[in-house]
Amino acid sequence: MIYLAASIVSSTAIYVIFRWAKNYSCRRLLWFILPLAIFVGSGFTDSLIKLIQASQIADEQAASFTTFVFFVAFFLGVIVSLLSGAREMKLTHIPTLLLGILLGIANFGSLFFILNALNYCNGFI
Repeated sequence: MIYLAASIVSSTAIYVIFRWAKNYSCRRLLWFILPLAIFVGSGFTDSLIKLIQASQIADEQAASFTTFVFFVAFFLGVIVSLLSGAREMKLTHIPTLLLGILLGIANFGSLFFILNALNYCNGFI
């Protein structure tokens, strides 16, 4: 019930914002599409994690699965960076690297503890 109410409120907010906007430029369209993509992508990711956890991952495999997911993300990020011409970028900017590592650790912990919580509450969810 609460998910339905949250969906209605968020959809209404998006409609009101764009109803009052006078110019529907490409930039305004991105302000609509990007949050929608994050919303849909997060829901898809959560559902996929639950599906994989329920059918494939045992309690002791949560760390291995999380490590594999982050390794694949790192590998794809390196390939996309190399293909998109990131050679010109300064890749050794220390604050960016440190904050990226900090964000990665937080995301790793988040996924790891979500999997452990789903394994613990397997009969409830």
